[in-house]
Amino acid sequence: MNLREFLRDEWKDYIRAFLIKDKCEECGTVENLELHHASARFEELLFETLRDLKLKEKDTDEYKPKELELISDIMLGRQMKIVHKTLCK
Repeated sequence: MNLREFLRDEWKDYIRAFLIKDKCEECGTVENLELHHASARFEELLFETLRDLKLKEKDTDEYKPKELELISDIMLGRQMKIVHKTLCK
C-alpha cells in the first residue's frame, strides 16, 4: 500500500473526530464536510517526518513494522499540532 494512503487511512476517523467542525468555515453548510490542512500540507509533514527519521518514501510493505509505527506516531503528533480548516466539497 502507498504510504500516504496508509497514513490517511490509519487515523482519518480518529483525527477527523477531534478536529472537524460542525459546519463549513467558508459558507456555513453542514453537508459534505472535509478536513483540510491550513498551516502545513500533508506532504510537507510527511517529508519532514521521513527526513528526520532518515527514511525514504516507499510502499508500506517495504518498511519494518517498527518503522511504520514510528512514522505513524510522529505524523499523528504533527497533524495534531497544525491548524486545520473544515470546508465543504
